[in-house]
Amino acid sequence: MQYFLIVLSTLFVAGQFTFNKMYQKYVVKSTAALLLFPVLTGIIAVALFLSLNGFSLAFGAFSFGIAVGEAIVLTLCMLCGIFVVKFGRVSVYTVFMMLGGMLLPFIYGLIFLGEPLSVFKIIGILVLVAGLILSALPDKNSAGEKPKPVFYLLCFAVFCLNGGVSILSKVHQINADAIGTMDFMVWLYLMQLAISALCFGVYMLFFRKKNAFPASENLSEKEERRRAFQKSALWAFLISLGYMLFSGFGYLLQLNAAKEIEASLLYPIVTGGSILFSTLAAWAVFKEKINLPLWISLALTFIGTVLFMF
Repeated sequence: MQYFLIVLSTLFVAGQFTFNKMYQKYVVKSTAALLLFPVLTGIIAVALFLSLNGFSLAFGAFSFGIAVGEAIVLTLCMLCGIFVVKFGRVSVYTVFMMLGGMLLPFIYGLIFLGEPLSVFKIIGILVLVAGLILSALPDKNSAGEKPKPVFYLLCFAVFCLNGGVSILSKVHQINADAIGTMDFMVWLYLMQLAISALCFGVYMLFFRKKNAFPASENLSEKEERRRAFQKSALWAFLISLGYMLFSGFGYLLQLNAAKEIEASLLYPIVTGGSILFSTLAAWAVFKEKINLPLWISLALTFIGTVLFMF
């Protein structure tokens, strides 16, 4: 049953990545639109999980502190993702993010929780790392500039930050002072919403470039611009809703699994499964091509994930 919940969680994560790509493809036309995304998803998440919790909310100092910490880390990850496209390849950045979310909780579980280390886990982690690195190798036909040092700094930062999120989740779920999982999720999304709204507000006030519309703009042009804005706003809401449903319930399943399943087992399986399913989803939904190295990477990811179950 626990393995079934993990697999179901990875399917939700794949759906989350799919809606994330949809937002970038159909909505994002500026940094403001990108920063608005976590604000929209935060509003939807708070409303959704607060209603599922019967509009009641327990408070605990320990859980509140973890929620604030996770919200800060998630916001920093988001900001790194915004700036990384200016300095290097997103695929390499994604590999560092995935490796952090997999390796750091794996090491944490072994060292601080005394979780057992098996030969299958060692082979599995090596195979998963190989699959991730292979997926980020540049195409032989593509040429680009050498990444700047700041790019690798951002990659290292997101490696630590994404791993930190997984570790904080595990720390919360196994602590006797923790409040209920649903209450914790509401606090987490409340804090994430507050920080995201602050970042969005600061950007709009101090960094956004003013769009100067010509004074001679006629009524038809204004109407066309208004309709385009309404269409974009509708897309933004619908995609944010889909993203939050998949992301929220996927994270809920992970939190419940973290109570019983070892960190050195849970997070590598979630990482491997989410990579596998999200790549296949991109192939099916967005018609993204899967070349031979990527097929090999997916095969290694599948093998590595399965090895953790033994």
